[in-house]
Amino acid sequence: MIGTLFKVLTKPTETFAEQKANSSYLGVFKNLALLGLAVTILGAAIATVASSFMSLTGMQNTPLSGIAAAGAFAAGLLFAIVFVGTSVAFFISNAIQFAVARMLKGQGTFKQQAYLSSLVVGVQALALLAITAIAGATLLFNQSFLTIAVALIVAVIVGLYSLYLNYRALSEAHGTDTLATIGIMILPGLVMYMLQILLALVVFVLRR
Repeated sequence: MIGTLFKVLTKPTETFAEQKANSSYLGVFKNLALLGLAVTILGAAIATVASSFMSLTGMQNTPLSGIAAAGAFAAGLLFAIVFVGTSVAFFISNAIQFAVARMLKGQGTFKQQAYLSSLVVGVQALALLAITAIAGATLLFNQSFLTIAVALIVAVIVGLYSLYLNYRALSEAHGTDTLATIGIMILPGLVMYMLQILLALVVFVLRR
């Protein structure tokens, strides 16, 4: 699994072509779970730093065992929330993209699109773990400004590259050309934006 994600990162075109035949919903949920794990680890790292700061400043009087128990519960709850929330949002956005792909003569199945798109989510999860590790390493040397700068730079690079990976995934899933693939990526966002505007107008009229 991790090896496949690294191949997506380094050789996206070839890897998406290879993985299209291996599409499965189990693979989708594995990649979504990996993202949930990455967010949980990030949350635990932030909580650890906050707890250490409180201990150093005399603000933390809770026994260590109590902190560990509360941390384990919070981590489990965070994972569940992120996994469920991400899964719902992922399938809704993919359903909209699939509808647009069909209108633009896309040939792939929903399972193929969802699986290839989930590989991008898996890569993002690995990037989040890398950002967490880099941030932790720089904090060890009390370089808080460097931590923020590096995290922001890596986040921007990951965000931009993720757009390209999404493009390659959708293009491979549906066999669409450049314009159609860009349309599959952009039109769902525009639809959601228009729906939000419409909803805001309805609420505004009803409240008058």
